[in-house]
Amino acid sequence: MKTIRDKFKLHRNGWTTSFERQYHNGMITVTIRTDAGEVYDRIRCDDYRNAMDYWRAFNGIAKAVRS
Repeated sequence: MKTIRDKFKLHRNGWTTSFERQYHNGMITVTIRTDAGEVYDRIRCDDYRNAMDYWRAFNGIAKAVRS
């Protein structure tokens, strides 16, 4: 699936967050993964502002986790 304007952030504890926008339907997927690569949570939004709110929240979760 091709995406545009992707953002990926790797945190010190190994957790990652990603922000992906699909070109064919305009949906934005925000995902947080554990240090083992498992999906901890994923959300799909059709509004950029809501997706950015989830991006900030997921980054806060990933930063707060101790591994």
